[in-house]
Amino acid sequence: MSEGPSAGVRGGRRRLGLTVIVGALILTLTFGVRALRNEPEGPGLTAAQNRDLLRLRGQWTLATLSVDGQEFDVPSAQPIDLELGESSASGWTGCHAYATVYTASPLGSLSIDPLGVTPSTCTPEDDALADTYLDAFALAVTWAVAEDGTLELRGKGITATYTRSAETLTPTDPRSDPPAWVGTWRLASIQTTARTFEVDAEDNVWIGIGAIRATGSAGCNAFFGRVSALGARGIFFDRLVIGLKTCVGNETIMRRESELMDALANVNRWEMDDAGRLVLSGRGATVVLTLEGPPPSIDTAPPI
Repeated sequence: MSEGPSAGVRGGRRRLGLTVIVGALILTLTFGVRALRNEPEGPGLTAAQNRDLLRLRGQWTLATLSVDGQEFDVPSAQPIDLELGESSASGWTGCHAYATVYTASPLGSLSIDPLGVTPSTCTPEDDALADTYLDAFALAVTWAVAEDGTLELRGKGITATYTRSAETLTPTDPRSDPPAWVGTWRLASIQTTARTFEVDAEDNVWIGIGAIRATGSAGCNAFFGRVSALGARGIFFDRLVIGLKTCVGNETIMRRESELMDALANVNRWEMDDAGRLVLSGRGATVVLTLEGPPPSIDTAPPI
C-alpha cells in the first residue's frame, strides 16, 4: 500500500475467512473473551461513567480520517461502518468485512485486538482507502464521544471521527428491530461477469430471508442456507444447499439456478434502491429482489 500508517501496523491484522470472523464473535459474545472493564454494571463506576460507556456502543459511520497529518476523503458511495458491542467490534469497509474484540475504560482508553479481515472485493484504487482505514483503526488507543454525538478515535498519527448511524445496531440480534432485508423477495434480475438477465414473476424464483436463515425456490429446486450480517451493510449467505431435481428439457432454468447459487455465495453487501428493491452485491455478481411479503417460517427449515 502506498499510503497509510507507518510500517509494522500490518501486524495488527489477520486475513481470515468469514467463518473464522463469525466464530470469533460468537465466542466473544457467549463466553466473554475479554475481562470487560467496559462493563456498565461493573463495580466502582459512577453513573456518568456508565453513561459514557453506553454512548460508545452502537452503529457508527466513518466521517473523517487523518493519518500522519494527511486527510483522506471518505466518499459517501463507499461508506465505512463500525459496530461496537459490549466487547466486540465489527464492520464493513466497502471492500472487507472486519471483526475483533476490544476493551474500553470510562476514562477514554481503548485496546483493540488484532483484526480478522475478509479478502477484498474491490478494485486496487478503492481498496487503498479501506486498507488505510483498517490500519488506522488498529492503532486507536483512545476514544471520546463529543457533545454533538460524534465519536473520535485517536492513536499514534491517526484520528478517525464517526457519526452515529441510524441503521439497525445488530441485525442478527432477535432483541433488535428486524433489518430491512428480512422478508420474502422475488428475484427480479441477476448480473454476473458473464451476462445480465431479467426474471419474470411467473418463473417462481424467490428467497425468504430471516435473521439467521434463508430459504427459497430457484424455479425448479428448493434451497436453503445461513445468513450472517456484519456492520450496517454487510450480508453473507453460506452453507447453501439446493435440491438435485433435474428440470428435464429446460437447460435455461438449470443454468439460472446455478448462477443464482453462485451469486448468493459471493454476496457481501446489501442496499435498498430508489424503487424499494433489495440489491445484493458482491464479487462479480448483483442480485436484485422485489419485496413480496414477510419471511416464511424459516425456523422450520431443515437444520444447517
